[in-house]
Amino acid sequence: MIIGTHSKCGQALRHRPFGVAQDRSGQALRRRSGQAMVEYVVVAGILLASTAIMTLFLSVFRDYGTRVLNLVGSEYP
Repeated sequence: MIIGTHSKCGQALRHRPFGVAQDRSGQALRRRSGQAMVEYVVVAGILLASTAIMTLFLSVFRDYGTRVLNLVGSEYP
């Protein structure tokens, strides 16, 4: 991303994004790739937990509804 030129020699100034290392070994790319993997794992964990909670709620409320229907439909003298 070219922002401007240096006033004395006319060279373009390049500004690096925050947190990107200035080395050429590819460390910055590996760090960003590792961060993306951690984000995917966190999102997958949250999705799995929310699915488990919804399944638990479905089971509990289905049992509760069945008990209520059995009481309402029972032949109580």
